[in-house]
Amino acid sequence: MNKNKPTRASLAKLSPPRIPNVLLRERLFESLDRLGDYPVIWVSAPGGFGKTVLAASYLQQSGRNSIWYQVDEGDSDPAAFFEFLDLALSYQLQGQSTSMPAFSPEYHEGIEAFSRHYSRILFEQIGENGLLVLDNFQSLLEDSLTHQAVRQFISEIPLGVNVLVLSRSDPGPEYSRFRANGSIALLDWNDIALNEKETEQVCQLRINSVGKKEVRQIAADIHRVTRGWAAGMVLMLEQSSRLEIPHDLGQQENHGLIFEYFAGEVFQQEPKETKEFLLKTALLPLFTIEIAEMLTKNPDAEDVLQGLTRRNFFTYRSASTADAYEYHPLFREFLLSRIEIFFNVRELRKIQSHAGDLLVECDWLTEAATLYCQAKQWGKLSGLVKRQGAELMRKGRHLLLRNWLQSFPLEYLEQQPWMEYWLGMSLQPVNTRDSRNHFIRVYEKFTRAGDRAGQLAAWSGIVETYIHDMSCFDDLDHWIQTLDPLLEGNPLSLDVQTDARVSVAMFTALMYRQPDHDRMSYWEGKVREIIFNTPDLTRRLGLGSQLLLYYTVWTGEIPKATVLLKVLKQSMNLEGMDPLSLILWHSTEATYWWKTGETTSCIASVRKGLEVASQFDVHVYDVLLLASGIYASCSQNRLDQAQAYLDQMESHLNRSRLVDVVHFHYLAAGLAIVRGELGMAREYAETALDAGHKSGALYPEMLARLILALCLIRQGNLAEVVFHLSRISDLAERIKSHSLSYLNRLVASEAAFSCREMERGIGFLKDAFEHERDLGRVYHGFWWDRSLAENCIQALEQNLEVDFIQRLICSHELIPAKAPLHLDNWVWPIRIHTLGRFTVTHYGKALPTSAKSSKKPLELLKVLIALGGRQVGQESLIEILWPDSEGDAAVQSLYTTTHRLRKMLSEQGVVMADGRLSLDPCYIWVDCLAFLRMAGALQDCLIKNDKADPDHILHLQGQLFHLYQGEFLGSSDISSVFVPMQEKLHLRFLKLIDSLGRYWQSRGQMENSITCFEHALEVDPVAEEFYQSLMTVYMQAGHTSEAVSLFHRCRKNLSTILGVSPSKTTVDIYNSTQK
Repeated sequence: MNKNKPTRASLAKLSPPRIPNVLLRERLFESLDRLGDYPVIWVSAPGGFGKTVLAASYLQQSGRNSIWYQVDEGDSDPAAFFEFLDLALSYQLQGQSTSMPAFSPEYHEGIEAFSRHYSRILFEQIGENGLLVLDNFQSLLEDSLTHQAVRQFISEIPLGVNVLVLSRSDPGPEYSRFRANGSIALLDWNDIALNEKETEQVCQLRINSVGKKEVRQIAADIHRVTRGWAAGMVLMLEQSSRLEIPHDLGQQENHGLIFEYFAGEVFQQEPKETKEFLLKTALLPLFTIEIAEMLTKNPDAEDVLQGLTRRNFFTYRSASTADAYEYHPLFREFLLSRIEIFFNVRELRKIQSHAGDLLVECDWLTEAATLYCQAKQWGKLSGLVKRQGAELMRKGRHLLLRNWLQSFPLEYLEQQPWMEYWLGMSLQPVNTRDSRNHFIRVYEKFTRAGDRAGQLAAWSGIVETYIHDMSCFDDLDHWIQTLDPLLEGNPLSLDVQTDARVSVAMFTALMYRQPDHDRMSYWEGKVREIIFNTPDLTRRLGLGSQLLLYYTVWTGEIPKATVLLKVLKQSMNLEGMDPLSLILWHSTEATYWWKTGETTSCIASVRKGLEVASQFDVHVYDVLLLASGIYASCSQNRLDQAQAYLDQMESHLNRSRLVDVVHFHYLAAGLAIVRGELGMAREYAETALDAGHKSGALYPEMLARLILALCLIRQGNLAEVVFHLSRISDLAERIKSHSLSYLNRLVASEAAFSCREMERGIGFLKDAFEHERDLGRVYHGFWWDRSLAENCIQALEQNLEVDFIQRLICSHELIPAKAPLHLDNWVWPIRIHTLGRFTVTHYGKALPTSAKSSKKPLELLKVLIALGGRQVGQESLIEILWPDSEGDAAVQSLYTTTHRLRKMLSEQGVVMADGRLSLDPCYIWVDCLAFLRMAGALQDCLIKNDKADPDHILHLQGQLFHLYQGEFLGSSDISSVFVPMQEKLHLRFLKLIDSLGRYWQSRGQMENSITCFEHALEVDPVAEEFYQSLMTVYMQAGHTSEAVSLFHRCRKNLSTILGVSPSKTTVDIYNSTQK
């Protein structure tokens, strides 16, 4: 947002002229009102036809909300155009704050999108019945980008608002579309020329020495000759005799020559002092009486100016500044063309230099620089560059700065290293190679001169060009080594700006080229201090995003990143943020979110950032945004979305930025790995490594090695893997990179597993997981989900880091290729308990099952489970759930309910295929189905008897008891549909317990046998055969009293519940206890 206040100089540019005794041209006012339905009214006529006077008087008469903007050649730079438009709006709103986006070099490529957004805010601020006047529009260079901005303005003009263009030329071909579609109404010189009546009215205003009849005759003669050309009429009225006036004066092609002729005639009649006054003040685009006196040393300046104004002789008072004057452009051009004739070279240069000094005081910097150039005042121009260079660069006015610097003679520039330094700065946004060459030359000059401040400035400029290019970082080794000697002595003597600039440049250089530098932590701390203390929020965000990238990606210091993001967020005002900063903020958030496993938040930030980038056609940060989107999408197993982001990333890839090239191919390789396209993955990985070598950036090169190593492992080519992993391990250790070390261990574990070195692979996993657990992180490689899921299975099989691995599975929603049904400690997204109860949880959090909207989907779920949960035909489901519906209606009901169930549970977990419905065991775990699988496995072990591992059987027994908590669906459902499953599970459980009890009894492990039969009686307290078995085991174990007690319990339960007595077999066992 532009916070500058309008200066006296800028007010003249942004204010209409104030002209006394002006003819109010009601005829043209009515035309302008009539043409108000057109968004643009384009007034085209040669100089001197009264375009400016017409517009100024119309504004005064109509009272419309307006912005006046006097275009000059400097506005060909869009940065200048938007800067002054900000000031114009601020002036029109009388200093009230405006939230206008600031134009910077990054917007040049997307100027149309920027202008579209800018114009909407501008026209909203102007308000209804508003008018934007663009005077002297012909001053814009034909190839100026500002034309693109104006074209976009025209497209966005709302109803009730107009743009009034005043120009010496018709709309150019770039505006033909708007003429064709009726957006532009054209008034040409024939329309605005004075008619006979208006000419007479003007004469009556200006001639007081003769009667009305004579005035009428004079007006008729003037109109016949001038054909309504206002400037010609004024000149003729200034002439004492009109006998020699050419009859073709009013023809358009003669206006310029005729004006010069008559202005010359009038000029010659003025006394020498007035001539000198006019010529000197013509050097100034605007001047006060005081400035005119200082420049001309004429004590009668006020009388001269007031006289010219009273005569309406091409001299106007500024509407914005009461004591300021300006000449009509035609008259000023004439005077400037005469100045070299009137003064000799020495005199003229002295005047020009003095005028330049006065212009600097008035903030007319461009005009001052022009005069210094004309006066060959290179020292003064150098001073202007030194004082204004940094501010011009901040405002994006590097083009203007470069134009000043290119005005210097080459030999002067060679002798002034600071001027060549600023030339390098002006080139930095557009041509880093030339910029760097200038910086290197001036660094050598500053070194020879012993100018330490100059050396540091040039050093910073050199390093910044490499950072801007994101390439050839190996060249930075020399410059990194150069800095320490420069800072020897007293580094605290640096001014704040230089210290900050050097610190940021050094930190970023080390980050990419020498992250293992022994003073890396020192420079990191310096940058961190700058971020926390700078009042410039845009700078804070820019530096903060770089440091956060270092913390999250380079080193993996998530706690530091968390604190930093919090500091940044506290100072951000998203509503008032300029688009470029807003995009960067979303990119910064996205990086943090995916590195901390918050993939949903990451995707949200990516989408917001890309939306703003598309709106403004600014794609500076697209590569970073899209990369975060790819990481998060792969982590969510949304491969199509990841591929779409990758395709979009490729379309915005600048292949000269080698670090970005590495990043793109690293991502492409990872995505190919996820899809199993190993040949393509290797091609991408090798391209990434080649670009990494050439970039000279160590960390990106290590990522390329990492992904290539993974490709080689998956392809079974392990010969080169050790080399790549050792290089990665070495750098990770030297730069203390937790994230790189972690990823390296993951790849190493896969290499070990591929070689069947299970213990070694598990060791790498354990190291990796312990490392990450200590940091409180759950980050992993985006390409790693399926592979990581398999590694997690192996870790859980060995009971390694169970808590952390479960958190990892949950955070990243890891889904294995095959459900690990043998594990009781795997984390399924959905767990459904049906034995003794009915509950549904999502990663441990209970889902509501009592809501009315959930009733039918849950009925479908229960029936599906009761029918086995796999490949259940839709006919069976419809017959049970919609017995009264027919045909398509029943099928539609099933599909609708299935859709609702998928939304409730999992899109991937509920599968409808070929008219059959299933629950995918990779996503959904059901206790009764798990029980049946467990029962089958346990039965197989018991069949083996002596060959089975008792410890394994005991483990399975514990799982069985834990799973079976009661009857299927407990007491919540007693529908006949569920009875078969209830009975099946109940009988299977009792039969298994009986087998288990007898198994332990046969092995003499009576306590285990007792546990089994006791558990069976808890489930079925009237199962007499279990009383018999347990009494027998008690007696074999020598627990006679327990056997007696059990008999009495049996008799009581049978009598109370069934109304029967124990059988003879049970009584016989009891009697045996009495012997």
